[in-house]
Amino acid sequence: MKIITSGALLHLNIIDDEFLPDYLTLVLNSPIVQLQAERDAGGSIIQHWKPSEIEEVIIPKLPLDSQKKISDLVLQSFKLKKQSEQLLEVAKKAVEIAIEQNEATAIDYINSYSELMQEDGNWC
Repeated sequence: MKIITSGALLHLNIIDDEFLPDYLTLVLNSPIVQLQAERDAGGSIIQHWKPSEIEEVIIPKLPLDSQKKISDLVLQSFKLKKQSEQLLEVAKKAVEIAIEQNEATAIDYINSYSELMQEDGNWC
């Protein structure tokens, strides 16, 4: 690829198969690691970690089955967030329909969306 990577980015490779990628991503973006970054920044306005500091990050090592449960919950939360955004859009559209047409038509719109979601298996 023809790309330019900013010096502020670091590409990490998982070399220890005792960490699942989703779990590791969650931990690296957690308050635990954020506090370590703030500590290492030493009061700097722009926080930059040196590779040597990144090597010293403390990452809680959980059993793989616990990491798997956490990873599954993270993936489920993304799915539920997407569904909630879709439902919000349906609700907004239903309110518009109720105002512009009538409440019965808006309810029909919601019910048709609900049936479609059940057929696709995307309904909670």
